[in-house]
Amino acid sequence: ALMLKSEVESRKAITHWEKRENDFFISRKSNVQAHQKRIIRLLQHQEQKNLSDGIYIHAVNAAILHGIELAQSVVDTEPRRYGMSSTTSTVLIEGAPCESGSCSVRRASAIHVHVFRR
Repeated sequence: ALMLKSEVESRKAITHWEKRENDFFISRKSNVQAHQKRIIRLLQHQEQKNLSDGIYIHAVNAAILHGIELAQSVVDTEPRRYGMSSTTSTVLIEGAPCESGSCSVRRASAIHVHVFRR
């Protein structure tokens, strides 16, 4: 079966884990201010419920800088109240199916920032 170029591009997906309520996946097109408001609201909700989970911001490739800036902007709202730590990893990105039936896979750099209450 022939695939249109747009169909091939839309099939690219990052192989990732199951999303939790406190996971935020950031792209280059993400609205940083909207995410910041949601994150602060979730952190305040966790504080009211006496939970200490914090939130996790995940970003890949070109969005890494956006993820770091988002985490830093949340911490900067109340630096004595919030802290952050980060880890890096390499994630697999699945490509479009090949004619042989196997998929092309490439690796991408990723950052995972944990924002937490102190």
